Formats: sequence, structure tokens, C-alpha cells
Amino acid sequence: MSALALIGSAQIVVAHPIYVDSNATGAESGLSWTDAFTNLQSALAAARTDGDVTEIRVAYGVYTPDVGPGFTAGDRAAAFEPAPDVAMLGGYAGVLDEDPDHRDTSVFTTTLSGAIGKTPEEGSFTVVLIDGVEGVSLDGFVITGGFADIAMPQDQIVDGPPSEGGGVFIAEASPVFIDCRIVGNHARRGGGVGARDASPSFTRVRFSENTAGEGAGLYAEGGDALLTDVRFIGNSADFGAGALLHEASAAVANTIFTGNTARFRGGAMLLLPGGQVDIEAGAFRDNQAENGGAILNDGADVRIVNTVFGANAAEHSGGAVLHRNGSLKMINCAIAGNQSSFGGAVSARSGAELINCTISNNEASQQNGTAFGGGFIGGGLRIFDAGFELRNTILSGNAAPVGAQAAIRESQAVLDVAYSYVEGQSGGVVNSGGAVMFGAGNLIEGPVFAAALPIGEGAGTSLDNLRLAPGSPGIDAGDSTVVPADVMFDLDGAPRFRDDPDTPDTGVIGDAPAVVDLGAWEFRGGETSCAWDLTGDGSVGTADLGVLLSGWGVSFGATDLAGLLNAWGPCP
Repeated sequence: MSALALIGSAQIVVAHPIYVDSNATGAESGLSWTDAFTNLQSALAAARTDGDVTEIRVAYGVYTPDVGPGFTAGDRAAAFEPAPDVAMLGGYAGVLDEDPDHRDTSVFTTTLSGAIGKTPEEGSFTVVLIDGVEGVSLDGFVITGGFADIAMPQDQIVDGPPSEGGGVFIAEASPVFIDCRIVGNHARRGGGVGARDASPSFTRVRFSENTAGEGAGLYAEGGDALLTDVRFIGNSADFGAGALLHEASAAVANTIFTGNTARFRGGAMLLLPGGQVDIEAGAFRDNQAENGGAILNDGADVRIVNTVFGANAAEHSGGAVLHRNGSLKMINCAIAGNQSSFGGAVSARSGAELINCTISNNEASQQNGTAFGGGFIGGGLRIFDAGFELRNTILSGNAAPVGAQAAIRESQAVLDVAYSYVEGQSGGVVNSGGAVMFGAGNLIEGPVFAAALPIGEGAGTSLDNLRLAPGSPGIDAGDSTVVPADVMFDLDGAPRFRDDPDTPDTGVIGDAPAVVDLGAWEFRGGETSCAWDLTGDGSVGTADLGVLLSGWGVSFGATDLAGLLNAWGPCP
């Protein structure tokens, strides 16, 4: 047989999408908008049997998992189970629009809803179930109405539905979620998402108004998660209202936790043993718990970079962070306007290291009318039987009846301070059995903030006041050698090392381009004529381009690249 004959007899396989539109009135073959399936379950069934399907495109509307061939209305066990290697896309205009392919997820809301009963308690156990299926992505959906909370003895609670993952349950899979809203779900564990031994990725996803006993927004046990540009807003739980990670790792970037409330531990995040958690360019605001207003770490290895903690509150310990076990390193963080009875900003029972942080306007005081232990201790820090290092850090303007800046207790408690400023030096620290070590390079005269505010007057809501003012002793006064090599930018995303020609260098430069300033922000003064000299070498060139590209998508974007290229050459 000739080659042409072989080609002519070969079957041509063409990948194609399937269409879903509840308003369609055609043949329901799923092959066009006119003939779209009117329920999502039919499309998922077709995708599992047709290996040529690459996408399921879903028009705006509300779709419930109990509707479709073989499903019974009101069946709480019914769930949407995505097909392998198929992308699910919501937000299409569908047949009622002149252009049915017009896609705008903010206008054409596509909702996957578990609200199949007369009350929320009669909702689907889980709305989306991904169990061992790879190649799954959901883009542009609202996932709501799941209710995974079957009452059963504690020792009989099962993993997954009907008690875990009200909105989504994931097991041994690596799905991708983009531009989704996971809202108004409930479960014993993982109101929004429950994940076991899974590696989900969330980009521009909003977890809001979910509830749970543990992990209202996200509960992950085992595996690892990737969160980028995510929002956790107004979730409520007993433990870990935003997210609870147990033996699970996570990389969290550009993510905001605000208004989350835990009755007991971890208003925004509860981190249990066995995981590594990296948080970068984040914000924790207005979260509350009995312990750990924003974060409670009880055994994970945690690294937090370029992150703001403001106006969080704990009734007992750790207004912003309670660090009980594991490791904690915080770099370029601002912790301001937080409150608790013990450790208005940070309370630590395990070793921790803070580099280039600004800790100010926090308070150890009565919160919600309740006092614990008969006193309010450690306005900034409370250190209990643990080693705690401060480098290039400002601890100032905090308040407490006992230990305005820090309180130390028990023989193993050590506060080790170098190239930093602690207001009042040892006079600002109450030591009950531990040790305070003031090493080299500490400031006697406090740094001058741009516009320092008294406690309670805007602290935690606007951080402009905590940047260094011209002439501040904190400028060019830090130890550049302790700044990790991968931390090249300050809390504003500006270069971490920038020399101020009007200030004598009093710190240590090492191999860095300049002596680092104290606190979370590098002083930039009035320098605008050569703003893109990111390396401080007097010109804008390839080295600066390399710095910009290394921070692409986190600190810099296309507009910044255009600015750098326009400034190319020697500084004026």
C-alpha cells in the first residue's frame, strides 16, 4: 500500500470541546452551543468516554450535581467528578448572547451549587469530588452550598465526604483552580476545600464565608498546595478559619487573609506538625482567635517574607502570631496594631528569628472584656522558654503593663538582639528567669518614623507611618550579611539594599551592594532620578534587568520593565 493510501485511510483525530448551557434547546449532543448539554453531569460523562475532549465550556447559570442521567434529585451523595485531562471553563455568555463564546467570569457567573434541599443542612456532601484523577482544572466557577457535616462519633469520622470538603474534596490528585470563588460551604473539616495527600494549585481564588470545625477555607492533610493571589475573607471555624495544614506543605504568594475568625486557634492559619510553609508578599488583617490571631504554628517549618500583619487580635496569646513548635523565620515583615493578653505581636514557645522586621503599635491588653492569667504581658513579644533572635529589627512603640516591648520567662528563654533597636533597651524588656543579650550594632537612639502614630490611631490600617524618615539613625545601620541571598526586595518591592548618601554607614555591608537599613522598608529618600538602578551601582543596565526578572510576577511586571528600559544607561 502506498504512503498516500495509508494517509487516506488513517482516521484523523481532532480534539474538541463540549458545551454546557442550561438555556440550550437543541439536540443536547454537547457539540455546539445550540446543541449544548443542559446539565453538567451529561458533559462529564461524555468527556470520560470520549478521549478527544479537551475542554468543557459552561455557560452562566446554576448547575447542581443531582441533575443528569442516572442521578436522583436531592441525592446528597451526588457530586461533580471531573474527567481526567479535561479543562472545565465557566463564565461563557451562552446561547442567549449574540456571541455565545463571549467569556467574562465577572459578568457571566457560572455556579456549581450544592443547594439541592430546602435547608443548607440538606445540601450536597461535596459539590466537586476529585479522587485520584489527574489533569483536572476548573477556571471561572463559583462553588457553593456544600454541606459535609454528617453527625457521627469522633472515632468514626471518615476522610472526605460526608464530613470533609463541603465545596471541593481532593484526594491524591493535583487539580488547578483559577479565578474561582469558593463561598458559603460547610464541613467538619475543610468547609471550602478538603485535600488529602494532594497537590492542588489555586490562582486568583477567593475563599469566603465558609464554615467548619477545622479549616473553614482550606483543610489539607498530607501533600502540598500552591496558592497565588488568593483571598481568604470572612471564614469561621473552631480551628484554622482560613486554612489548616496538617503534615502538609504550602507555598503562599500574594495572598490576603482578612476578617477570618477561629473560636480557638489560628484565626487565619493553623499550621500543625510535618509541613514546610513559605509565605511571601502576603497580608493578614483583622483576623481573630483565642490563640494566634493570624497564625498559630504548632510544628511546621515556617518562613514568612515581605508580609504585613495588622489589626489582628487574640484573647490569650499572640495577637498576630503564636509560635508553639517547629521553626519560624520572618523577614521584611511589618507587625503593627495587633492585640492580645500575652504577646501583642508575637508570642513564642519555640525558637524564632526575625530579620528586618518592624514591630510597632502592638498592645498586650484586655480584649473582648476577658483577661487571661490575671495580667497583660509583652506588648511586642512574649518569649516563653525559647530562643528568639532579632536582627535589623525595630521593636518600638508597643505597650503593656508588664514588658512594653518584650517579656521573657523561664530559664531557656533567650532574647538575642543585634543591629536592631529595642525601645528602652533592657528597660523595655521584663525578664523573669531567662536571658537578654544585646550584641553588636544596636541603636541607643530610636529610629525616626515618617509619622509615628499613637497606639490605636490608625495603627495596622496604614503603614506609611512606619517607614524611616530622613535622618533616622536606622538608615544604613543594619547587618547586610544576615539578609538571605534570595531576599532582594523590601516590603514595598523596592531594592532591599540602597545606600543613602546623606547618612554615614554604621552597619555591616559584607558582599551586599549597600548597608541594609533597619526595619521592613529601605529608605529611599527623594531619589527618583535613578529609580531603576536596582543594584545601586550608578547605572541602569543588565544587572538591574536581572534583578527585575528575578522578581517577575511578584514584585515587578510589564510596566516596570518598560520603565527600566526607558532609564537604561548611566544615572543622571
